[in-house]
Amino acid sequence: MTISSTPIKADASAWSSMSLSARLSNIGNFIADTPTLLDSVSFIQECIESHGCSPEGEISFLLGETRAGKTTAVETAMRDLADKVQGEFISQRFRSDRHAAALMSVDKMTRDGIERPVFAIEVPKAPTFKGLLADVLAALGVAIKGKITFGEQQSLLCAQLVGQRTKLLIFDDAQHVCESGKNHEVYAAADVFKLIAKVSGVQILCVGLPHTLDVKTANPQVKWIGGVERTIEPLAIDANPASDLAILCATLNKELPFEVASHLSEPEVFVPLAIHCGGYEGRIATIVRLAARHAIRSNRHCLDKHCLIDFLREMRGVPDALNPFLLSAEDLTDLPNRLKDAKNAEVAAVAARLGKASRRGEAFSGILR
Repeated sequence: MTISSTPIKADASAWSSMSLSARLSNIGNFIADTPTLLDSVSFIQECIESHGCSPEGEISFLLGETRAGKTTAVETAMRDLADKVQGEFISQRFRSDRHAAALMSVDKMTRDGIERPVFAIEVPKAPTFKGLLADVLAALGVAIKGKITFGEQQSLLCAQLVGQRTKLLIFDDAQHVCESGKNHEVYAAADVFKLIAKVSGVQILCVGLPHTLDVKTANPQVKWIGGVERTIEPLAIDANPASDLAILCATLNKELPFEVASHLSEPEVFVPLAIHCGGYEGRIATIVRLAARHAIRSNRHCLDKHCLIDFLREMRGVPDALNPFLLSAEDLTDLPNRLKDAKNAEVAAVAARLGKASRRGEAFSGILR
């Protein structure tokens, strides 16, 4: 989920007269302050506040599955900090010779120049020590032209981090560091984390999928430099109206851009929805947003069980045997196992196709996530 603007607040009777974009922005830009999100934000704030409390910086980890809410937590924490220091939250994209990477930062203008207490970069696929170090310098506004020595890079890095009063550097998609399959490459890329923490005292936060922790195995120095871990867990799937899941869905239900009340707050809707999404808040929010778009385009009056059935069947290609809104309570209990088996079969089929294409020398593209 991405925060880009304040949700539109409209009278319920006005929704049908608004554009599709305006209606979808209301739910697409809405972020619910759930206990899970607030816990992750608090963890990030602790990382910031730990700056300067030890001789070296620490390397911490915020982990979670795809769409668990990791990036949302990072953006929320950075926006909160920007408000606190009377700075500005910046989200932009910059391009280097190797890739395009996301850049977020908290910027504060002072008489002495710009302060950047927190900034985040996106780790590219197959990162190298030199490339990752150059990305950090680029994010700090230092463009490397020509050849410079490692010592010069290190001096530049330290000078900029200290000069811009950086407390926390966030590496998003940090799992890319440990996906090369070659231990020496993982070790070298992870050495950037260690270098920054030791040389500048800046706190490091690696945000990524659970296997990001393989970095510690490949590079023990990362393990022993200090830092803590936090894993974003899925919501417990509970039909109790007082559960975190029910409260989240009831909150989303109030934000849906329809003139007739939708049905997300009903257990027969939010329980199957959560099972389909594995209990992860970001996945639930994504399905709700996309299903709402489908409902608007289909001239539905609200988002209900029948609309979700059609959405998963028509727009997501979910077979009826795996469509949670068509299953009995008994079948729903076993659905996570059936979904896992279906996913494994899908992965095996894709791997087989790619293997055949590779053997034939055919070019292919695609990312399996």
